Amino acid sequence: MQCSRQKMWRIESGLGPARPLDVKVMCELYAATPELTAALTALATETKAKSWWHSYGDAIPDWFELYVGLESAAPRLREYDDALIPGLLQTRGYARGVYQYRSRISEQERERLVEVRLQRQTLLERRLPPAPQFEVILSEAVLLRVVGSPATMAEQLRHLLNVSVLPHISIRVLALSAGLHFGAVAGPFVMLDFPLRNRVEPDPSVVYSESLTGVLYLDRKDELAIYEEVWTSLTSLALDEQQSKQLINKIIGEVYHGRADRRTVAQEHPQRRQRRQLRRSRRQPAWPRRRPRQQGLGWACTHLLPHRLEQLHPGRQALLRRTPTGAHPVPRRVLPLAARFRGRVRRAPTTS
Repeated sequence: MQCSRQKMWRIESGLGPARPLDVKVMCELYAATPELTAALTALATETKAKSWWHSYGDAIPDWFELYVGLESAAPRLREYDDALIPGLLQTRGYARGVYQYRSRISEQERERLVEVRLQRQTLLERRLPPAPQFEVILSEAVLLRVVGSPATMAEQLRHLLNVSVLPHISIRVLALSAGLHFGAVAGPFVMLDFPLRNRVEPDPSVVYSESLTGVLYLDRKDELAIYEEVWTSLTSLALDEQQSKQLINKIIGEVYHGRADRRTVAQEHPQRRQRRQLRRSRRQPAWPRRRPRQQGLGWACTHLLPHRLEQLHPGRQALLRRTPTGAHPVPRRVLPLAARFRGRVRRAPTTS
């Protein structure tokens, strides 16, 4: 290989980069299989290539580049947030709403930040390597806090319902009725877990906690143990996935006046669905918008009471059926019934 012993030591110890040619020669020296040789040579080639986020330049801070690299390598992501929708699940409109209050950046820089956030979301759609398992717990306050506009929030919540059907994405909501919990003290965080690979112990997990001016990367065992306890507490208090979908769908319809997701309605409890369908079947036809002013019991029999006759006493049914249309005296016992259906009914003058 025509290199020094120090270079060989750095390559074998993983402390320095290796050229594809050096990797190929070393594989031949160590009698590696052709498949392993091809794989290691390809990895050595990829180490020289720049990742996608380098093309965005200053739009990604230096301290965030490390997280993007860890995020793309971790097979499992666990995130809790009580302020905003996670960046991997934000829509374009919601992401613009997040950056709209940053007055120090120009419109062009703002659009680049939005593009970076959307580009990160391709992580959840990739096939090779497989997309990571993404588990999210959101406070209910995140769903109620308006970012952008009510229409933007309705679109964002529908997006959460759409992506939650993917097998590797889990979205759960921590209701406000849960009261004070451990996550309120810990604040938003992301836990990145790494595979075992060929080691006796897996690579340690990393806890990522972001602030306005920087981030914290926590990987010590005592720190990870505390955040594992926080995550366990949050999972025990949060709604399950089906209940979370129903709550999100309810907020869309009641808070943001959007159309509810029919799939969630179809998955409601069968007895509740039967009661709702029964109430719908009992709805009465719409009343005529206008009615003649001076009409007696005949008008009431013609327009107001035909569909109610079956619910009356047989004697009263016969009385109403015998009454012809026109101005006739209205019996006092019929007046309250007609008034209940259509406001106040004028009593026609008595004819001799």
